[in-house]
Amino acid sequence: MENFEIKFKHEGAIDTLVIAVSKDLVFDAPHLPKSIAPLINHVLEDRKNVFNGNAGESFLIVLEPSAELSRVLLIGTCFKEDVQDIEKFTTLGGHVGQALKKNKITMATIGWHSFKAACAIDDSDSLNYAAHFAQGCTMANYCFNKYLTSKRAGNFDIAGISFVDTDDMPKETHKSIVHINGSIGLTRDVINEPPNVLNPASFAKIAEELSDYGVKVKVIKGAELAKLNMGCLAAVGNAGSEPPRLLLLEWKGSKSTKFDYAFIGKGVTFDTGGLCIKPPGHMHEMKSDMGGGGAILGALRALALCKAPCNVIGAIPLAENMISEDAYRPSDILESYSKKTVEVIDTDAEGRLILADALSYVSEKYKPDLMVDLATLTGAVIVALGNKFAALFANDDVVLEKLHGLGGRIGEKLWKMPLSPAYEKGMESHVADIRNISVGYGAGCITAAKFLQEFIPEGQKWAHIDIAGVAYRSQESPLYQTRSATGFGVRLLVGLVLGEDYI
Repeated sequence: MENFEIKFKHEGAIDTLVIAVSKDLVFDAPHLPKSIAPLINHVLEDRKNVFNGNAGESFLIVLEPSAELSRVLLIGTCFKEDVQDIEKFTTLGGHVGQALKKNKITMATIGWHSFKAACAIDDSDSLNYAAHFAQGCTMANYCFNKYLTSKRAGNFDIAGISFVDTDDMPKETHKSIVHINGSIGLTRDVINEPPNVLNPASFAKIAEELSDYGVKVKVIKGAELAKLNMGCLAAVGNAGSEPPRLLLLEWKGSKSTKFDYAFIGKGVTFDTGGLCIKPPGHMHEMKSDMGGGGAILGALRALALCKAPCNVIGAIPLAENMISEDAYRPSDILESYSKKTVEVIDTDAEGRLILADALSYVSEKYKPDLMVDLATLTGAVIVALGNKFAALFANDDVVLEKLHGLGGRIGEKLWKMPLSPAYEKGMESHVADIRNISVGYGAGCITAAKFLQEFIPEGQKWAHIDIAGVAYRSQESPLYQTRSATGFGVRLLVGLVLGEDYI
């Protein structure tokens, strides 16, 4: 995605001009030659049954060879539901990217004044929204075709876009967009990699490249991991071809010794379900079960490249949940890093086990002001929220509202869920401190969060985000391919640290 060129100062002739059209089929495009404007109006009048100015609609007009332009691409801007502005412009950029790919247009120029007019935005907000628009267009251009031996029709790549009317875009904003786009691309790449390529060892090797950007990378494995007595992480990864690891990524952008944030991501590089094996219908998608870890990897890369002025620790427990004579079993009792014992009821409730050890360790060692974990944790969250929202839990109301509001504004939407003690009953065990799954009480994504909360020390601010429904998209979206990783969480975490104007 970093190869996608974004120019906020267009130079030279314009070949393809993209202009926005309002719900009234009106446009205001000063860079459109006056001789062509009547033609556009005629097309809008004539093709009302095809193009109504709605978001997601596009119409390409190819002009005569003698015309000053080769093409004009009309883009609808009217959303059928209320959408906040950052999400609106990111989505519109995605629609433009999809339209350019569909029509096999390599480069295009965005008539930004037409978007300002159609969407009625102030000049004071214009540059930030242009940046989000460019980001959406870049995200739409992503395609994981690494293993295709021949190009397919749907895999056309756009080289880039330029803008008119955004000449004074700050260089810092431009740089941050490029860095964050590249980081979303990295997250998508690692999630999309097949499990015979991506495993705990190769994931850690990819992470080591972040040291080039100033991130301190540490991999705890083998005897060092055993010394920490992370019995839950060890058990889950015991049957894998590659032993489990705890990956630590430190970004220190402040002279302070304290850590402002800790981001923890589930890193199960493939999940068979263990001895409680998953049904075959969707098991091939379980390469995405490290979606939380992938988001942490991308977020730390972006924060380092943007020189975030704070200290952040990223932690990713890495394991394969496989089946062999060494696999852990239902009824096993595991001793966690926190010394709490866990009765295993279901080996497919493995993500909460490896996160339990990571959360306890990070909180004790780094004492961050805020700890946030992202995990493709439960199928139950998909039953509850589908693939439109991630589930948000927090033990602090201020943190809950901050994350919820940020997610709504940028389009990585979160639904607030309860952490009531009423959900603890089903996890009571007669032989250990806690069961790894609630038996007979339903509310699977809530009880999973309650399990994690057991490993959060008193006074530690913490949020848990279950991204099982949003990390790997199976339906159409202007920003994501179908059956492909979305990169959900990168913009959310970077926005939490830097503020939404920088994402």
